[in-house]
Formats: sequence, structure tokens, C-alpha cells
Amino acid sequence: MVSTLWFKCNERDMFFKLRSEEPSNKSKLRKSMVWATTCSGSSYTKTKEILAFCDIPFMPSTTFTSDEREMDIVLEDAKDASLDKAVEEEKAAYLEEIRSNGAVVNDEQPIKLEVSLDASWGSRSYGTRFTSASGAGVIVGEKTKKILFVACRNKRCSICTREQRKGKTEGKTSPKSHKCYRNYSGASGGMEPDIMIEGCVKLFKNSVWLTKITTDGDSTTVSRIKNHVKYGPTIEHQLCCNHVLKNCGKKLRELKCPKDVKEIVSNNIGRITLGIRSAIKHCAEKTKGADVQNLYKDIRNAPFHVFGQHQNCRNYFYSKRSTVVKQPMRNIEDSSITNRTMVDGQLNDEELKQIDEVCHVEQLIKSGVWSKIQAIVNAVAAKAESLKYNKTSNM
Repeated sequence: MVSTLWFKCNERDMFFKLRSEEPSNKSKLRKSMVWATTCSGSSYTKTKEILAFCDIPFMPSTTFTSDEREMDIVLEDAKDASLDKAVEEEKAAYLEEIRSNGAVVNDEQPIKLEVSLDASWGSRSYGTRFTSASGAGVIVGEKTKKILFVACRNKRCSICTREQRKGKTEGKTSPKSHKCYRNYSGASGGMEPDIMIEGCVKLFKNSVWLTKITTDGDSTTVSRIKNHVKYGPTIEHQLCCNHVLKNCGKKLRELKCPKDVKEIVSNNIGRITLGIRSAIKHCAEKTKGADVQNLYKDIRNAPFHVFGQHQNCRNYFYSKRSTVVKQPMRNIEDSSITNRTMVDGQLNDEELKQIDEVCHVEQLIKSGVWSKIQAIVNAVAAKAESLKYNKTSNM
């Protein structure tokens, strides 16, 4: 990418040399082109073709590969430095919170952090089922929302595969010397636990314990972490509320309902998930996750509340920011019931009677849908212990 231009002065018969890049930059332009090609998802061949149309000469492929290797080392060092800095910031935020509460910090004790973790690998569900041979995972701090650890797993190496094919045809037994990126063998579903165990071990060396972990529902990962780290029994597993409610709503929408109740159910699915979310938020904010028993009851009661049966509803079911109750029930002519200001947050017996007149529970029971709705909601209620803090893994 560096060009040297010679200019001749006809009057004085002198030559002048100009370069497209200063020698002191040490091929900065060339390496910038390699970096831009890699980050844009392009390749050496594509970049060479684009520059050829502009009549600009491009570097040889060997130079391009050599610069890629150099940048790989630089990026790896930069990544490690960034992760170490993020860990120190997370520890500082945790210690600041402890000191602000008046507690004494023991420097000899490990720092106990709350984190969210997740991993991903590509898959194809249509046609022939396919699972990607590569995956990545991250651990994110709860206080700073910064990445504390990141790693990749690869089941294949393109150079090894190519050399193995050549070996079969040309009789070679070993591949040429190269940096092999294959670092995992096994099912793709095992990549996430493997990455997270590595992250926990690395953080443990920095005197960091992960005592509260939020995931999207993969209990296998947390159970393997508990078995592989020294402080495993102290780890508390919390589920991502967004994922749990998303799956709940998906299952409710997939229900096959008779025509006479199909509209009633479909119009209230959002209210069911919203009611569950409100119960979780109430437990997290008002009781700091201590009232799990009532959270379990409130989640199970959500369908009853939505479809008009309020005998087991607690006071906060009717309280809103303006403390006004708005029940979108049909066939209620008295608006003073549906839009009245609550004094004590509880409907009286007379009002409950009038609301019960439009209760859809009996209709749903007769149609056979009610038991299916309860089964889906009860499955969420069974996870109340892991939902009590209203944690999410979405940053």
C-alpha cells in the first residue's frame, strides 16, 4: 500500500522523491487496510479486486497474512487489558456500595460479585439440522454492565482440515506449522458450560467469587460451575425474567382454543404476562426477594385476576401510579367500579359480586382451556425462587 513517486524538474535537472506514507509510520497504512478488511467481513481477494478497479496496487497475500498474525497478538493483549480493567472497575463499584452502607471491608476476603452470563452458537432448524462448530460466551458485571470475561470455542480449524485432506491425497501425515484455533471437542451445547467454567476459574485467581449468577434458563451451566469451582455451593442461580415471560407468552399464544373463547384468551395473554411481571417486581422492590411464598401464590393467581376472579387478589393488584383501578371488563355499566380511586387498595364484597358477573373462568373451564393456561403459569410459579430479584441478562 506504500507508493514512492519520483518527480523530475526540467529546469534544474533534479529529482524529488515523495512517498504515500512516511517511513516513521512503520507501514501504518498497510496494516490499517488489513484491519479494515478483517473488521468489515471482507477478504484479501475482495479487497484486491476493489483496488484493482481503482488502479491501485495491493500487497501480496503473504504480507497480508503476516500482518494479520501481528494484529492478532496486539488484539489479544488489548482484550486482556480491557477485561482486567473492567474487573477492577466492577470490584471498585462493589466495594463502594459496601462502604456506603457502613460495612467494614476485609481486604483479605475475596470480592463477591453478581453477574449475568450467556453464550451463543449458530444453528439451523430448516432442512437438514445443523449446529455451528463455533461459539462464544461472556460474563457481564451487574454493577458496571461491562464484560468481565469473554472466550470462544471452535471445534474445527480450517488449516488443519485442509492439510488433512491434502494428506489423504498426497500422503502427508502432519499439517504445517500454524496457530490452531481448535480448542474444543464435544457437543455444541457444552460450549457454554466450558466457557463459563474457564471464566470463573480466571476470576477466582483475581480474588473474585461469583455468588449470584443470572442466566437465560440453562441450569446445566450453573450446575457444572458449582461442581468445578471451589465456592460452588455458595452460588445462587437467578433466571432472566425476560426470557421466562417470553417463553410463557409464546406457549400461551400456541394454545389451541375453541372459537367461543379464542378472542378472550388471545386478548388477555399480554395482561397475564404483565401481571406475572408486576408480581415479580413487587417481590423484588417491596420485600427484597424475601417473600417467595406470596410471589408463588401471586403468579398462580395472575390468570384468575385477568379473567375476572379476584377473591385471592392482594391489595397491590389494584394499585397503580395514580391509585386508580381500571378493569377492562365487559358488561359493567357502573363506571364508578371500574375507574374509582382506591382508598385501601381492596374492592369490597358488593363490587366483587358485580365484577364476578363478567368472570370468564367458568367459561374457560368448560372449554378445556383453563387447565392448559394454569399448567403454563404454574410452571412459571415453580421458578419463583429464581425470579424473586427480578434479574435479567439483557444489558
